[in-house]
Amino acid sequence: FQPLVGINITGGLVKIPGVLADAGTAWLLFLFARRFLGRGVGDPVAERIGLAAATIYLFNPGVIFDSSVWGQVDSVGTFAIIGTLYLLARGWTEAASVGAVVCLLLKYQFAFVIPIVAIVGLKRHLFGRSSDPDHDGRPDALRVLTSVASGLGSLVLLIFPFGLSLTPGADPYAAAAHALRSLGRDDLARFQAHLAGCAECEQLLGDYREALVGFAADFRQPPPRRAKRDVMARVDRRGARGARERFWSGLRWAASVAVAAGLLASAAATYVSGRYEGRLGQMAREVAALRGQVGQQRLALALLRDPATQVVLLEGLEPSPQARGRLIWNAHAGGLFVAADLPPAPAGRAYELWAIVGTRPLPSGVFGVDAEGTGSLRVPPLAAARRVNRFAVTLELAQGVPAPTGQMYLASK
Repeated sequence: FQPLVGINITGGLVKIPGVLADAGTAWLLFLFARRFLGRGVGDPVAERIGLAAATIYLFNPGVIFDSSVWGQVDSVGTFAIIGTLYLLARGWTEAASVGAVVCLLLKYQFAFVIPIVAIVGLKRHLFGRSSDPDHDGRPDALRVLTSVASGLGSLVLLIFPFGLSLTPGADPYAAAAHALRSLGRDDLARFQAHLAGCAECEQLLGDYREALVGFAADFRQPPPRRAKRDVMARVDRRGARGARERFWSGLRWAASVAVAAGLLASAAATYVSGRYEGRLGQMAREVAALRGQVGQQRLALALLRDPATQVVLLEGLEPSPQARGRLIWNAHAGGLFVAADLPPAPAGRAYELWAIVGTRPLPSGVFGVDAEGTGSLRVPPLAAARRVNRFAVTLELAQGVPAPTGQMYLASK
């Protein structure tokens, strides 16, 4: 990313939190030494020890590289932990409870601070026991309650703006992984069960799939022009080399085994021809499949650019509740239908899409599915651009029928 004006300072800005946290940690080390070592060695010596500890930490190469060079934010968690311990040592248990919650929210591994604050707070305020003379022998049960209230209150206040909840809701990460077809079998089953009752996840999944279609269209790149020239040159060289070898072989053996050489040459020619014809046929099928996919992507993009286009979601019914369908529909231009997780159709059967106008179902095309239950269909526009109330998919004869007779597998709301 390049800025429109000036220079790009993003790399420097992202390092500021880590650098400030390092400075705060060094300052806390100084405060620890000055307060808790002063009674034993005297305030001047304690201050010098604190300055030495802060300097060693602040100018440690590992600390500098982690925050100032690499831009990592590990020091933010370190600052939160040491700050919480300092508040706890000073006797400010309520503030230490808030700090422990902050440590938890920064990184779950920092949750070990919570039992430390809880044990020290209970020992100090409930039993009146503390290694600090300022707090020893001064129980105050009310401060236990205020400390708990401070921690819980700060937890609610900090997570509330982000919409965090203990109840299950939309899972954007699972929806994105499902759109990319990267969920494992167990995760896929759980997400599909959740998807059946979550309209927000259904909307997220549709948005992610549309984004993937647009991404593929934006980054579609034709092969370089020299590719055909290089391939043809290699074929010519291989053909010339094979011709020379066959010529010299025939010349050496023509006098003694003319008949055998002719048979061998004929067999070799037949084998090579069949091999290349098979490969060329496979390549032709692959090219045709790729052209079909590109055509579908172009059609989807063309439809999505029209404001009159709508995206219709079809949900699975009792025969296959995990099945899903999506139709990009334009009343004047037709649409593109994609289905997923449908069971394979029996022999002589196929799935048929129906456009329901009022109460009358109109046939809109027949399609099949692959081994993964995925299929697609180019849907023609209806005559006179009728308004469609619903879309549905039933299992019918492979040639299609004028009116639905089979079981319904998908239907829109």
